Amino acid sequence: MLVGEAGTGKTHLATQLCVAACRQRRRMRFTTATALINELAEAAHANQLISGA
Repeated sequence: MLVGEAGTGKTHLATQLCVAACRQRRRMRFTTATALINELAEAAHANQLISGA
């Protein structure tokens, strides 16, 4: 998670980290905090969350 003021390069850094990970054949996910929270809330509402325990 990258947090900071607008124009500090967060998106550029995240993009380059994703590119580097993809080159190592790792799966990556690039999303906003809002989109992630909405997706988790929808999954919880549908009882589709998987417990980490």
